[in-house]
Amino acid sequence: MQQSIPVRKRIINNIVWFAGSLALAFVVWLFAVSARDPIEERRLAERADIQFVFDNETMIMTSTSSETAIVRARGQRSNLSLLTVEDITVSADLSELPPGTHQVLLKADSRRDHISVDTVPRQVTIGLELRESRLVPITLDYAGELPAGFVMGEPQVSDMQTTVRGAASLVQSVEAASLQIALDNQRSPIVTSARLVPLDAEGSVVQNVTLEPATVDVSISVSQRPDVREVSVQPNLIGVDSLPEGYILTGLNYEPRSVLVSGPSTVLESLPETFFTAPIELSNQTADFEVSVPVVLPSRELVIISGQTINVAVGITAQTANRQFDGVPIEIIGLGDGYTAAITPNEVTLLITGPQPTLDALRQQDLRAILDLNGLAAGTYQLSPEPSLALEQLSQVRISVLPASIDVRIEDALATPSAAN
Repeated sequence: MQQSIPVRKRIINNIVWFAGSLALAFVVWLFAVSARDPIEERRLAERADIQFVFDNETMIMTSTSSETAIVRARGQRSNLSLLTVEDITVSADLSELPPGTHQVLLKADSRRDHISVDTVPRQVTIGLELRESRLVPITLDYAGELPAGFVMGEPQVSDMQTTVRGAASLVQSVEAASLQIALDNQRSPIVTSARLVPLDAEGSVVQNVTLEPATVDVSISVSQRPDVREVSVQPNLIGVDSLPEGYILTGLNYEPRSVLVSGPSTVLESLPETFFTAPIELSNQTADFEVSVPVVLPSRELVIISGQTINVAVGITAQTANRQFDGVPIEIIGLGDGYTAAITPNEVTLLITGPQPTLDALRQQDLRAILDLNGLAAGTYQLSPEPSLALEQLSQVRISVLPASIDVRIEDALATPSAAN
């Protein structure tokens, strides 16, 4: 008689078979999913910023081999397609490091599940220094000089020291904070808020440090010396109404416009508002010119302490006028051998615009109108004559020819009568 299998054993066998079937089904499912959504690796197009973690109150990072990193990610294709650089955190932990230069591993994390990330490079070289601050003096550095005859008083500055902060090595190199004041052409009191510039012992600017305060208020009185007065100057032009006929004064420029004079206070108090230069004669001038002339002082007790002469540029131009010449004969040139030409009319009028002296010098016999027939065969034409003058005169004037077109009939004198008909 067949012995029956114990119930307990049958249950265990069924459980084993069920577990094996379940495992096999999971493997088949996993294979199917992997085939449809495979595991891939790709590099993000955008680099990720590196977050440096350290005590910003006591330390300062002075250098780094890189501030960003390339991110490589691995995971299923569907997850990678949604991944952006905003989902990635790349950090470098410097919190336990002493001052100096260090190689620090980068740590990359993804906010999305089932994605592993790595970076290129995997570590960076950084420099750490202690953060330091100290007081340095504020110095006034003047650029340029006040105009002659002006003096300045004692500067009034809102602060005479400032605190420089930054990396210890940079802070120690700062010798002073410079307050730079421009003096060129300054004739009135200086009241301004100026930015301080950190300088080292050689006067070079120290970068990557901060100053507190970064700006200070400065006030400097600027005034004229009591024994000096500034007086405007005017060129003394003689013969403006006696310029050569046809010429006019078109421009006047001079430098300097004023001079500083020194002398007894009684003389300075009675000075006129304007000094004149030595006379500048215009009666024989027909073109622009420049001249340096002295200033005429009203008293022998006065001394000019600025420039002794005035540079004057005078513009003189010929007046523009019009002049009409009637009955100017037309001269034919370039007519081929064996041809004859008849023109209507044989005289023209020239209307000339230009400088008055040039027009006054022109004579009727100097004028011609040229009709160039070079290369023309027998026939009827309408041509424009060209005015003729000396080259130097032609370059100075504009000429209109009236009438603008001339009727021209060219005939072949050797042609037979039958051919001509």
